[in-house]
Amino acid sequence: MVLAFPVFKDLASVNMMIFNTTTYYFVIILVFILLTTACGGGASGDNQVPDNDSGNDGTTYNSGLTGQLFFNSSPQYAYLIDASTGLVKYIPNTNWDEQRERFPSGVSTFLSQARPNNNTEILVVAASCKHARTDPLSPMQSCVLIQDYEGDFTSQFELGDTVDYAKLSPDGQYIAMYRNLNEGSTGHEWLEIYTRDGRLISDKNEEYKNFVWMNNGRIMSKYNRHFAFTKILSTELDYYLSLPDQINGENLIGSYIHNFSISADNTQIAFTLYRINESDNRHGDELFIMDSNGSNIRKLAISTSEDYQFIDDLTWSPDGRWIMVKEGFTPSQDQNVLGTSGYLYAIPTEDMGKVFELSIVDSERSSEVLQFQHDSNLTDSGIIMTTKSLGSVNLEWIP
Repeated sequence: MVLAFPVFKDLASVNMMIFNTTTYYFVIILVFILLTTACGGGASGDNQVPDNDSGNDGTTYNSGLTGQLFFNSSPQYAYLIDASTGLVKYIPNTNWDEQRERFPSGVSTFLSQARPNNNTEILVVAASCKHARTDPLSPMQSCVLIQDYEGDFTSQFELGDTVDYAKLSPDGQYIAMYRNLNEGSTGHEWLEIYTRDGRLISDKNEEYKNFVWMNNGRIMSKYNRHFAFTKILSTELDYYLSLPDQINGENLIGSYIHNFSISADNTQIAFTLYRINESDNRHGDELFIMDSNGSNIRKLAISTSEDYQFIDDLTWSPDGRWIMVKEGFTPSQDQNVLGTSGYLYAIPTEDMGKVFELSIVDSERSSEVLQFQHDSNLTDSGIIMTTKSLGSVNLEWIP
């Protein structure tokens, strides 16, 4: 093997070769830097989907809180908020409105719910997702899907008519829903239970109510001042749990349950009562807590607002130590107007022998109550922390 080396006649030739070689590698490095910068991070002008993560500057904004909060932003996109840092992460493949191959009608409306006490699956319902037949005048169907947090769909089936409300059971094997068999009229709502592959196992014609799954397979709902419980994996009523007429000397006659949530271990129930306090002419919601058998009822929190006291969207922390609530939201108003969007608070559930007060005024708010801080910027990589609620969007606290 013969090696050939360049022969230089003088020093100038050597210098010229060194200059050309250096220039060549400099250009290569510059091009590489430009290419990697152009391809990396940040939202582009296309804005197809939100950034996957709002970032993390290492700050813990909500000390003592753990887990994640699931929510979806209408009409699409689902997110997780880290309860400790308040930072937001986009859940992949939840741009459902753009997935025309799966939802071909182009006029679908979407709702989604997290699987209770679980961080592996969400339930997605797309009303009017497709026609029942190839005929464009054929009836619309609702698509019922289960999706994991990596964005993959693991189950899907279709139903006729409109699914108004649906929830996945804690074990992930069943779906309970209200389906309206004659949209636009009353008396045609059906409570139904399906397996996750679409097999109907129980149904009952009844008026729509908010409900939650229990760990034992019962469905829990509320009516006036009563909680109703179905038989296991059935839509048939089993028993009622009624609130007393008085709690610690306070008259509850005329009040009604506005909202409720059950703890992850199903041992406690948090609920708001809408009531009129005749002593100071205040009216609105007050937050109570009790054991799931109806014992040990106590008032947990009130709003200091001088107007209507609105406490809603209750969700328990996975460890049972906190309840997140939205306080002060004014429905049907511009949420950019001060005070109309409401605020988020995490309230300790431990019995400290006091009723906690909720207020954006530091001097009026109980020191044990946390104003929940979270990133409100869902469109790009910047972080804008706020304690305001997400308007009509509900949060679901999961591990």
